[in-house]
Amino acid sequence: MLNSELSTTPGVRGCSIMCDLRSSSTVVKYLVVAALALVTGCSKSGLESSVSGTVSLDGAAIGPGVLVFVPATGGGNPAKGAIQPNGNYELQTSNTAGLHSGKYKVSVTVLDQPPVAPGERSMVAAKSRIPEKYNVIETSGLEFEVTSGSNTIDIELVSTDSK
Repeated sequence: MLNSELSTTPGVRGCSIMCDLRSSSTVVKYLVVAALALVTGCSKSGLESSVSGTVSLDGAAIGPGVLVFVPATGGGNPAKGAIQPNGNYELQTSNTAGLHSGKYKVSVTVLDQPPVAPGERSMVAAKSRIPEKYNVIETSGLEFEVTSGSNTIDIELVSTDSK
């Protein structure tokens, strides 16, 4: 096609074959940049720390339950973890493994719920297996520093206050 033919072709505004090559080159550049962004930017969650450990009450592992790490500064998303029956846990933030480094306040909840048949609901209120103070961030007294990389934080709970 000649330039004169291009200018009369519907949908083409006087562009030459070189213009098409430059557009293809630009498209390729954008595709390369997008691919690099996917490989480098989207392959990591941006959460530079991981936390795992064991929860115990008076020296004995306790679970199942849940724990929540809330940034002490108040900003950012909390991290949560399911405490397994053997007391082990791993934290995640917004369903992604890990959390940001920094200081965190922690709450722990471990409930004693009677067994229920599949498909049924228990009408019995669950009872806490740990002192109630640990269930609330403001009263738990639990604070931990999370550093960049892998962290093991074992949480030792006590059933009575020391006097």
